[in-house]
Amino acid sequence: MVPPLKVKDITFFYSKDVNRWSAEALVAIQEAAESFLVELFENANLCAIHAKRVTLMQKDIRLARRIGGRHHW
Repeated sequence: MVPPLKVKDITFFYSKDVNRWSAEALVAIQEAAESFLVELFENANLCAIHAKRVTLMQKDIRLARRIGGRHHW
């Protein structure tokens, strides 16, 4: 299993010059990530409901990402 990347690791990958983050910037990144995940799970839940299921499955998340069109990660 691959360990999760940290903000510092990702920053270092893209720019060797930036080595510090303000607290406000980290809060903004966290809020953006949470917003993305909440929207993804809401859409995936709609996919599960459409399939007449109450259990969220990986295929619901894949479908939500595919038809969402905005985020291809």
